[in-house]
This record gives sequence, C-alpha cells and structure tokens, in this order.
Amino acid sequence: MGPVRAAPPDIHAPGPHPAVVLISGSGPQDRDETVFEHKPFLVIADALTRRGIAVLRVDDRGVGGSGGSREEATRSVY
Repeated sequence: MGPVRAAPPDIHAPGPHPAVVLISGSGPQDRDETVFEHKPFLVIADALTRRGIAVLRVDDRGVGGSGGSREEATRSVY
C-alpha cells in the first residue's frame, strides 16, 4: 500500500542490517504522517537512515499512493 523504503548506502553489504517499520496511529495517514505542513515520519526516517538503519513507511488504505477505500474495507481484506 504505497510503500517507501529508505536504505543506507551500505545496504548491499553483507548483513544483517537494522531496520524499522513506521506504522501510523489511528485515522487515515500518509506515509509521512503529515500534520499540517510537518512530516514527522519523513524526519524520523531521514535521521534513522543517516545512522545506517533501513526504514519502511506505508500509506494507510485509500491515502496517498495507496489504493482501496477505508470505508469499504472489512476485516477479511486485512
């Protein structure tokens, strides 16, 4: 669902490599968890990547680059 991966330059070196998945809170959010003009997940992902940690961020269903509709989703589609 609209994933964005940020990886440090040495990601192709032999691993293992540290990685995190940033998951939004309640309500429809984009991959940056945009609040007004601030993008906290983008800032966090940038800081972690600069420290050698890979980061995966995703848009919630029906938001940003994600398809589908939150209103029409049921538990069976998750």
